[in-house]
Parts: sequence; structure tokens; C-alpha cells
Amino acid sequence: MKKKILSVAVLVAMGAGTAQAVNLSADGTGQVILFPYFTAQGNEETYLQVVNTHNEGKAVKIRFREAYNSREVLAFNIYLSPYDVWTGVVLGVGDGAGIATRDTSCTAPDLTDTPVAFRTSLLQNDNNGDITGAERTREGYVEIIEMGVVTQTGSVVDADNDGHADYVHIGGVPENCETMINNWRPGGAWAQNPASGITAPSGGLFGALSVINVSSGTQVSVNATSLEAVFASQQHADPGTNNPTLANADATSVVMLNNGPAINGQGVQVFEDSWISSTTYAGINAVSATLMAQSVMNGYSVNPANEAESAWVVTFPTKWAYADQDEIQARTGKTIAVAPFTDTFQDRPLSASLWDNEACEKFDLVAWDREEKETTTTGDVDFSPARDNSKYLCYEVNVIQFEDSSVFDSANTTFHANGMPGKNGWMSLGFNYGQSMGASAYSVNDHGNVYTGLPVIGFKAKVLGNGQLEGAGSYASAVDHVYERIVSGASVTAYSQN
Repeated sequence: MKKKILSVAVLVAMGAGTAQAVNLSADGTGQVILFPYFTAQGNEETYLQVVNTHNEGKAVKIRFREAYNSREVLAFNIYLSPYDVWTGVVLGVGDGAGIATRDTSCTAPDLTDTPVAFRTSLLQNDNNGDITGAERTREGYVEIIEMGVVTQTGSVVDADNDGHADYVHIGGVPENCETMINNWRPGGAWAQNPASGITAPSGGLFGALSVINVSSGTQVSVNATSLEAVFASQQHADPGTNNPTLANADATSVVMLNNGPAINGQGVQVFEDSWISSTTYAGINAVSATLMAQSVMNGYSVNPANEAESAWVVTFPTKWAYADQDEIQARTGKTIAVAPFTDTFQDRPLSASLWDNEACEKFDLVAWDREEKETTTTGDVDFSPARDNSKYLCYEVNVIQFEDSSVFDSANTTFHANGMPGKNGWMSLGFNYGQSMGASAYSVNDHGNVYTGLPVIGFKAKVLGNGQLEGAGSYASAVDHVYERIVSGASVTAYSQN
């Protein structure tokens, strides 16, 4: 039930699939980069970089979404020259967080005067009456979207007509970043036509992110999830708008699993689905389909012998489209959750059976130690009135701490996994409560395929201590989650892995 690393280009050459279909990158580069976590809680800061591996300019949108309900807290455009790198750090700013950079790559607006505080304007009316202040901006996740390839010629990018694009570096700095900003001012070239000098995205972006605890001296380096072939046409947009988003993605997805009919003992199933555009969820469904997982698996360690602590980050990067009532109403005219999610983020009366100001998804936990001892956490038969002993993940970004661990200084996004079967082992987190897409009114695809689970990304972080060192010491590492993906229906075909 594991994803097979086989590129869409290879599948096209083999006669299956189309070149333009949203898919998980096989090589780590793509048009879209998703980082599952940033934090500026306590003594933590988050360092990130975006790399352009192509010999062409890129227009890139970077967006920071907060952890509760994925509301945007800041976004801006970056104009990367060929082979350029942009770097920044998320750090505490007052009661909240913000972005700072010393990088000289062109941005719109200008980020020279940093840090720029994350904003709370979109938190004021999202059905969460309790937490609307700047403190909510201290945790979240990051979307990085290539909007298009930027020309290196013409007056749009070469204001002084010297034959050198103003966003391209000369002697280590861009020639004139003000040209990019002027293009968005009233009457500017991009204010009148955002597509001027911009062609379709070509991919080739990758990134790196590290969470550093400046007090303990630990660094957790996190891999990105990269998506390819997300957009067939340019998506260049004003930095002051919330466009583009993942909802602008093309409406076809390709998912590859290695649980297909056996060929030479092994096989690869290819599911290519076009999501029906009339549902208004076509683009975001294509992205969600590529990220759907029925279960999430990773290890843990809480061994006191080496002062081990562990935490999982579990992020739902498309949940905002299905569980935010404002988003749902804009697309459907209703306020009920849209599949694959089952609950909406809302302000509930105190008598409500579900949690106030949260959108909760039920899950099961099964954990094993290194000698196969098992612990299962699910619901059970109970007396009336029943207690709800089930487990829920209620936010866009969820930090699961194991036992007494405190790997991240996470505020209101923490679930504690207690009663592990041993000091070291692994765990499977399963979405077994009707979460699926492909069979509901707003998630229809042309083959009728059903994807089980939820769109999810994330990682495990582990910190080890060494009290024997003078002044003590600590070490940190991160491991990406692995996933079980289940798709029911008709695959395009199956291929041998040999």
C-alpha cells in the first residue's frame, strides 16, 4: 500500500497518464513546496530557504498559514533569478510571530525593513471567538507556489532598458528590485496585466526548513513535500491578494501505488482522475487526492536512558477548503463539512457534543514496541451516558507529544500519546471513520475512484539529551512520516517494478 516513486513523465512514455496532472514529486523538486510546520513559540525560531534550480527566473508566492484553521497570516511574492536562493526566519514579534530576512532577492512588497509581523485580520471572523490575537500566529505551516517563469528581457523587468533584467543579480545583488514593486503599483505593468512577461510554471523549486531552539541548541531539519504539474498556465497575482492558492490547481491528479496486480511478483497501480470542475472543488480535490492517506506511520522514543523525547507533526494542508465555513459557503452556499473532512471549524454552544472552536477528525492509534508488544487506542462499548474516549485531531497543524515529551513548545495544538507499549517503537495513526473522497457531491471524479483517509503530511522529531557533558548537551533529528494509501476503483493500468 506504499507510494511508488515513478515519475509521471515515465508513465506517459509507457502509455499511461497525462503529463499535466498533479502528482507527488519523485525527485524532491516541483511547482509547489509544502512545509508542514513553523513555530516561533518559546525559544524556537524557524529558518527556511527556497531554491530555484532552473536557468530561468521564477515568480513565487510564499504564504504562511496559522495552525488552527489555516487562515493566512502573511503572504508575498518573491522574484528569484536563475539558480537563486531566498532565505528567511520566522521568529517572535511581540505577542505573535513574523518574518525576517537579510536576503537580497527581490520581493513585493519590499522586505528590507524586517521583521514584518504576521497579521491577524483574517482571524477575527473565522468562528473562533476565543483565539483571535497575535499569539495564534506563532505556529502554522508554509505554502510555496511557483506562479510562473519570469522573462529576462523587455521593459516589464528591465526598466532602464540596459538589456539586463532588474531582478537578476549583478555582483551578488539584484540590479533594481524597485522595478518589480513598481509593476504592482497603480498603472504599473502587472497591475494592468499580471501575465505580462510571465509564462507557465516549469517546476524545479525545492526548499529546506529547520526549527531551532536557541535555548537548548537543538535543530530539527524538516523535508518539504513537493508537488509537480500543479498548474498548466501562469498564476501570477498581486501580492496583496490571496491568489493563487492550491484551489487554482489543474483538475487532474495522478496517484501511484505499489499494491497493484502482481507482475513478476510486484506491481504498480496508477490512478489518474479528473475531478469534475462543476463542483467548485476540482483543483483542491486534485491536490488532496495526491496527499490522501488512510494511515500515518512513524517511530517514537521516550527512553529515559538517553533522555529521549519524541513528537509528531500531523498537518492537513488542504483542510481549510473543506472545514472552514467561510470557504465552504463561498463554494457551496452551505456551511457543513465537505468530504474528505467530517467537521467544520466553528463556534459551538457550550452544550454541543463536539469541541468549541475546533474541527475534529477522529482517529485510531496502534503502537508497537521493538519486540512487537502492541497497544491499541480506540473507542469501546460503554454505559449510557457514554464518555467519548476516542482520539481526535482538531487543527490544521497538530503536534502529538509522546508521554511527557516537550519537543516543541506547542501552545494549543498538542495531543499527548500516553501508554506506549515500550520505551522505543513505532505507531500507526489511522483514519477509519468515514473520511474519504470520490463518492460525495463535491468530490466526484471521472472514474468513480474512492480515496480513503485524509490529505496529510508531516514528520517525527526526536530530541536526545546527554547530561554527562559539562553544561549538558542535546541532539535532534527528524524523520518523514510514511503512509498507507488506499484507492478503491479502476486504475489506469499496472506496471512491473523490474
